[in-house]
Amino acid sequence: MKSFALCGIKNRNMDKISIYCSGNRPHLWHNFRSLEDNKTEFEIIFVGDRNPDFELLPYMKFIYSTVKPSQCSYIAAKNADGNYLLNLNDDLIVSPHCLDNMLRLLKTLDETSTIISMKYFKKCLLVRNGFLVKHHPGTEMPGDMLISTASLTSRHFFDRYIIDKNFIGVCWDMDISMENNVNGGQVVICQDTLVMDIECTNAIKSWGDYEYFLALWTTDGRMVCNRTSPRDPIVDSDDILTVSQGRKGKWD
Repeated sequence: MKSFALCGIKNRNMDKISIYCSGNRPHLWHNFRSLEDNKTEFEIIFVGDRNPDFELLPYMKFIYSTVKPSQCSYIAAKNADGNYLLNLNDDLIVSPHCLDNMLRLLKTLDETSTIISMKYFKKCLLVRNGFLVKHHPGTEMPGDMLISTASLTSRHFFDRYIIDKNFIGVCWDMDISMENNVNGGQVVICQDTLVMDIECTNAIKSWGDYEYFLALWTTDGRMVCNRTSPRDPIVDSDDILTVSQGRKGKWD
């Protein structure tokens, strides 16, 4: 079984999409075979604490790590060699040709400040075109803001907004969406894509990540247009594969 260390790849493939994924459900990884319909070159980097008991497909990599999921996502992205990065969880399935459609759209826009989001199909009931944070009179928000899900960005964008180490597993992408929005960036929904949950957990409740997100972006119950505290990014370290930075939490 191959395992990779934090490597800081220098020579990147300009048109390749690297899917970075915190994952401890290897039994679901076969669902990513749906990506093989894309013409765009891609790879998937899984980081987690459960070794797969099968041979990985040629475009898959696995890194064993016992740290929290958000840090696993960071490790995966740092080991990616594509110039474009797509964040997915390993309990998702995606529509055919989604990579081709998302990359084609992103290349028509400002790659330094744009997030391309898939349409989100939740629990077989509801399609959301991203998450809309509504502006309400009396708040400091400049207007309605879209929050992305299953987000494609450029490498430059990822390096600009490093994951905050105080998120344990979820909502860190919402935080990045908010900060990019208030800095003049945008979330654009790719209408020719769809992403859907296979399994749903209550981790968002047990980890307290949503509460942390609200603490960053609300004051007295009102949304604000600037973070209430500076970003506290994950940093490269010799023990990044074994020691969780910031707030601690478990996978399940």
